[in-house]
Amino acid sequence: MVHKVYEDAETSVYFKGNNQKVAAISYSSMGYNFKEKGIPGGEILTSFGYDVFGVVAKRNNWFPVSSMQRVAAALAPRLIGYDNRLSYGSSMGAYGAIKHSARMNSDVTLALAPQYSIDPALVSGWDRRYLRFFDSSLNSGMEINKLDLGGRVVVVADPMFEKDIRHARLIAENGEVEIVPGFGCGHLVIQPLASKLVLAKFLSAILSGDMNEAKIIYRKSRKASSYYRGNLLRVLADRQFARGDITSAARTIELSLLAHTKTSAPFVTASRIHQKLGEYDKAIDAALEAQQRAPKSQWIANIVQELRSLESA
Repeated sequence: MVHKVYEDAETSVYFKGNNQKVAAISYSSMGYNFKEKGIPGGEILTSFGYDVFGVVAKRNNWFPVSSMQRVAAALAPRLIGYDNRLSYGSSMGAYGAIKHSARMNSDVTLALAPQYSIDPALVSGWDRRYLRFFDSSLNSGMEINKLDLGGRVVVVADPMFEKDIRHARLIAENGEVEIVPGFGCGHLVIQPLASKLVLAKFLSAILSGDMNEAKIIYRKSRKASSYYRGNLLRVLADRQFARGDITSAARTIELSLLAHTKTSAPFVTASRIHQKLGEYDKAIDAALEAQQRAPKSQWIANIVQELRSLESA
């Protein structure tokens, strides 16, 4: 049974467990809906024999220190007595897991594609993805620093994705941080860990401190992943498009879409290619497929609107 153990204006914390030896402190990602999904990763983490504390942001607030200080004080007596405390999250949740790892007295943190900061003063020159969520009243001084890091920190990031790997490297400048390369996975480095068996082995290796084994497990799963193959082909299609080889880009994106159709990115690329070829019906169809996979994306909505206006012109 899930119990709410803390709540304030920014954060709710839920608990599920049965006095196990490992406590997983799992942070929500952007746009997380607790009513639909429950504790972030709760079902799978409890199936590994972990007690789970779900730290759920009430909005895309990047887990502000003012709230998390109160969260940490509320959880401190509950976290006593565990053999290991594992902090875990993806994207915004990965930032929270690292930023508050010392505050939560974490032994190990697994962060999938985290941000170093979303402060425009620090990142606007090279990463504008999350600037709209920065709130100076909550997030000033939010960048991760050496005092934030508790225990060992493991970051998974794609070295081919310039924005994410830059965040990872800035974080790594602050302490004991091991970067596991998620080549070809873009921001969704979580995809090779979608298998319950793979994630169980990966977490076991990390908790035991065997990072060589952890990297082998992740690499093998990544190379076997249809998402990885599809995303690599999508990246290649983008590069072919950028250098003007539209015919090759069109063939490559078809192969990408045969490999995976879970995310919006390959459909956005396909839409751009069809538009360049003057195939506006196909461009709109691809953009609509992208929109189905990212319904909250204003950028994709703008693409659809622009294509429809071009088609009717």
